[in-house]
Order: sequence, then C-alpha cells, then structure tokens
Amino acid sequence: MKSIALGKDYLSVSFKGLFADYDRDTLINLYEPIIGYAALALYFSFLTESKLEEVGPIISHEKFLNRIQMNLDTFNSAREQLEAMGLVKTYLEEKEEYNLYHYELYPPYPPDRFINNTLYYGMLKRNLGDQEAELIKSIYVTSEEEIEGEDISATFKEVYRPNYDSKPFSSATNTDKIKGRENAHINSTFSTADFIEACSLQVPVGSLTKDSFSKDELNEISRIAELYGASELEMAVAVNITYKADKPVGERIDTKLIMRQLSYNSQYRVESQILRDNLNPKKLNSESELAKKINQMESEAPVKYLQDLQKGIEPADADLNILNTLSSKYHLTNPVINALVSFTLETQNNTLPSNYMQKVAATLVREGVTNAADALDYLNGERKKRSKTSAKKAGSSETEAKNDKINKEEEEIDNSDEEWNRLIDMVRNGGK
Repeated sequence: MKSIALGKDYLSVSFKGLFADYDRDTLINLYEPIIGYAALALYFSFLTESKLEEVGPIISHEKFLNRIQMNLDTFNSAREQLEAMGLVKTYLEEKEEYNLYHYELYPPYPPDRFINNTLYYGMLKRNLGDQEAELIKSIYVTSEEEIEGEDISATFKEVYRPNYDSKPFSSATNTDKIKGRENAHINSTFSTADFIEACSLQVPVGSLTKDSFSKDELNEISRIAELYGASELEMAVAVNITYKADKPVGERIDTKLIMRQLSYNSQYRVESQILRDNLNPKKLNSESELAKKINQMESEAPVKYLQDLQKGIEPADADLNILNTLSSKYHLTNPVINALVSFTLETQNNTLPSNYMQKVAATLVREGVTNAADALDYLNGERKKRSKTSAKKAGSSETEAKNDKINKEEEEIDNSDEEWNRLIDMVRNGGK
C-alpha cells in the first residue's frame, strides 16, 4: 500500500542487522546507479537517525527533512526507491492527530549476491550499459588462479582440542535472535499463482503444474519477469518453450534461454493486452508489398524485426537500448515500435538516433497510435507536410529537384494513395 508521509507525521528508524565498512562501497558502486543519489543520501541519513534515536526521542518528518535539507516530495520518491530495492521496509501506525512511520533499514546485498541476482544486476546493466556494468563487476571478480602445492593448514580440532561433552559446549545452543546479514525481500507485482495457471494452459495442456518447479526456480522466474516487465502469460510461454522435462526438479529451467526467448517473442515490457495483440496480430488480407510490410510489423518483436532489416545480423547494444526505451518509457506497442524503426531508418540515413526517436515516440503517444498502419499513416503524413512546406519556400532548381525526389519516394512508400487508404480502412475493420 502506497502512503505519502506528511511533515507533521513522526518517524522512527531501526537498523536490521549489521552494517560493515564495505557496505558503503557496495551502495555507491552497485546500488546508486539504480536508486539515484537522493535515495542513497536518504539511506545514510536514516542510518544516522537510527543511532540518534538510541539517545534521543523520535522526531517529525519536518524536523528530519530540515536537518538533511531535503523536500518532502524528494523524500517520498527516494523512500520508494529504497523500498523497491529491499533497503527499507515501511510500517504505518495511524494515530488520531498524526501518523507514525516505522522505517526498518536493511544492509545491502553483498557484491556476489547482488551480481548473481538477475533482477539487480539486470537493472544495473539497463541503467549503465553492458560495458560500464562489466567494468564495475570486475572490481569484485576473484582470481581463479589455483595455488600449487599441498594444503597443510592446521584444523580447528588439532589446535584447540575441544571436548564436545563438556558443559561449555553442551550449553552453547542459542535460541535468541542475533543480529546478522538480514536482507529484505523485494515486493513483486508478479503473481506466481497466475503464472502456474497460465502454464497449465500451454501445449500440451496440463503438462506444467506447480510441482514442475522448485521454490528457487519460481523465485528466479519472478525476478526475470520483473526485469523484463513480462506478464504471467508471457513468462508461461517462454518457460514452456525452454522447459527441460528430462532434468530433475530444480534444474529444469534455463534462465539464459528464457531471457533470450523473451527478447525474441515479446521484446521488453509488454502489458497483457498488448501481449495478446502480439500473439494474435491482425493480418491484412492483401498481397501488396505494403500490406506484407505492415503484417511483418504487426507480427514480429522489435528485436527480430530490426534483425530482419539487417539481413540476420544481431542489433547493436545501442540499438537494443533504444528499443527498450521506446517500450519501457513510452509504452509503445511492438507494431508501433517497428513502424518507427522502419521510418527512422528510411529518413535518417540508415541510423537510429535516440533523441530523434524519443521525440517522435512522444508524439505518437500523444496521438494515441497503437498499430503499425496508423503509425506509418501519421509519420508519412507529417513527412509530406514538411516536404510541401520546404518546396513552397524553396525557389532554386536544385531544391525543386530534391523535393521531386522526396515526393517520388513518398509515392513508392505509400504504393498510391488509393491503396494506402484501402489498407488503413482494412486495419480499422479488423484486417478485412
């Protein structure tokens, strides 16, 4: 439940576990690129506040924020960043005149656990890019060089000779809760129950059930879904295709294959309705080249579509990042992304400039465009307007020749206005 703290509300901070010196480096190197500097500053301020409360009373948010020179909006946003990454858990205690917020502070994951976590390290790579993320990762990579020679180290028993039957050892069993490296769990929107239900509907029907997965495998599936923004149905499709039934439970899913399948089937962040549209695209009943082009845009994931345009060559990381931005930031459907990619390559000298594409994407969002035909109709219409405007302003024969060339290209792309209008009507009538 999302709750916005007010200045008059009070707060208490407690730290769960132990904070080591190397945790500061971990937070700066691995967490800050994801949560941002404001959230990191709030974390350290919470850490200090937890120590101050050991010798003084709790204070209001207003007093706390005045101390750290942070406004309330920034605080609430930064707090959510910390909560999302498992660094803070918030508990609300409602009182008559004010609310009391209890903030539980958790230590960060150690580097090995962070980097081996698909969701965390995936977010780091998404925000920094592969090269920068790998550079930071190299700080924590241990040498695999084996030391030659025989291990002659002394054992505990050889040195201390413990008598396990003596009273100190027999009474050493501890039942108290001791501080340690306790970490909070991330709140996930992915529903395991819905995922299992979707799995049961895959072909062959009923072959995958809850017993088909270990707890760790289900957790890994949930993390991958959060990383890609994938729906339960999308994950069920990807898992079903890559599932290894001949392996023992706990070894039947291959995370790399699942992520590869997600990249090709429903690239990046896809809402359930968009996913259903992509799995069941509206085909145009026409054999014209333009209709084939639109059908391809409607049916293929952006990565696969771009790869096809590049004659099978895998897209560069920079281009993949652009596709990810169009999907995650602007929530364009796959067909609209494909149309924008095609249009940009045609008009920007076979390049995909990020700033240009984002500006056009924002316009498509405002126009409410959701399919490839409408996207091309709008984009080509805008290009014609610009061509006509430039033609009116120009007077030289060289400019006129250039505009004639542009108009000729427009006619080839549209395959005649009559054919284009017929296809647009076909799209709006369900492809018939």
